[in-house]
Amino acid sequence: MNKTLDQNPRKALGKGLSALLPSRGAAPARASIAMPASAAPARGLPEHFENFQSLPLDQIVPGNEQPRANFDPEKLAELADSIRANGIIQPITVCPDGNGRYRIIAGERRWRASQLAGNTTIPALIRTADEHERLELALIENLQREDLNPIEIATAFQRLIDEHRLSHEQIAQRTGKDRSTVTNFLRLLRSSPFVRSALIAGSITMGHARALLNLPTEEAQDKFCRDIVAKQFSVRQTESLVKNFMAGPKPVATKAADEPAEDPNVRAALAEMEAALGTRVRLTRKSNGAGRLEVEFYSADDLDRIYGVIVKQ
Repeated sequence: MNKTLDQNPRKALGKGLSALLPSRGAAPARASIAMPASAAPARGLPEHFENFQSLPLDQIVPGNEQPRANFDPEKLAELADSIRANGIIQPITVCPDGNGRYRIIAGERRWRASQLAGNTTIPALIRTADEHERLELALIENLQREDLNPIEIATAFQRLIDEHRLSHEQIAQRTGKDRSTVTNFLRLLRSSPFVRSALIAGSITMGHARALLNLPTEEAQDKFCRDIVAKQFSVRQTESLVKNFMAGPKPVATKAADEPAEDPNVRAALAEMEAALGTRVRLTRKSNGAGRLEVEFYSADDLDRIYGVIVKQ
């Protein structure tokens, strides 16, 4: 009954939340309905589930495999208010932990909010799961709810690699994501602590963070991150800035001995234009005082962005 996921890798997780929930008609799922163990229905439960019953909150402990690092107090309070008004809409999932206790596999937010709501019991699905399965089940449940920030997801993926020796391909199969998506999440762990904090706080997106990963040092990542947050740069603008920085200064043709040096005011003006447009700007002069101003772009979207900046659309 207690098969490992390596023997059947998609059986428990490939179905997503259907692997965590009973079929229709299994049992009511409201916190206000207390169901003794003797009355718990045995039918309609997915494989690996022992029964469904209402458990005392004080017999439940958080899971060590919880991928969520932070619980927002305001959102927790909102959930508690909802539980007071409507009860628990979806039961938590637990496994026996010995001495009459149960360890949470999925649903720690609901458990915490139920305590805030003043409840003493909570509806729970009790299932058999080894340590290997518990982390994957906790991860998949949060992923399907889109409850985790990118760094929490990346950290959970890394735990699956370190603790359970899963490959990127195996993680992709178990979570229903593309292999490249798994790899991109894991790359985020190479970001500087400042960039990771900004990503967790929502100040930047995963696209911004991926662009910043191309910078050579954490100091450079931090500097660019502060700039894009302060100036509200888009991902496209950030990609262009990083690309220009990594390209380095262009070689300058040797000037004739009698050719005047570039005016410092002109250099300053070009720098301001580059910062405003988020791309490289070059000035070419002619002997008669005329010249040409060149603005680089890297794609049709980038050209459209620059056009919008120039005409203020």
